[in-house]
Amino acid sequence: MLTDTSYMYAIYIYLGSGFLLSLLLIYFVRRWLTLGIRVTLFLMSLSIFLIPAYPADGVTTMAPAVIVAVFQFFINGFDAAAHAIRPLTFGVIFSIFLSFLLLVVRSIFFRRRK
Repeated sequence: MLTDTSYMYAIYIYLGSGFLLSLLLIYFVRRWLTLGIRVTLFLMSLSIFLIPAYPADGVTTMAPAVIVAVFQFFINGFDAAAHAIRPLTFGVIFSIFLSFLLLVVRSIFFRRRK
């Protein structure tokens, strides 16, 4: 069983590795994709890797929502995985909205002058 200290270490490792994985993904595709697609991909990967969810009812610790959704879907079906899929869907939609907003702000304030 996890103690409070080991649970916090696990959360820090989870957040750090998710952020590092997102940065590595963007680093390796930087030559093939435009800036707008890279920003969208980075924010989407952050939202997918970093959103937590409760694994089951009555559990007080959280786990990565992607892992919870996959396990619940394959073991118990879609209805059991819906509590983890909802925040993932919201996170991806919010990241797409945020990347669109950032690109609009960039095009307004940092456009090239002729």
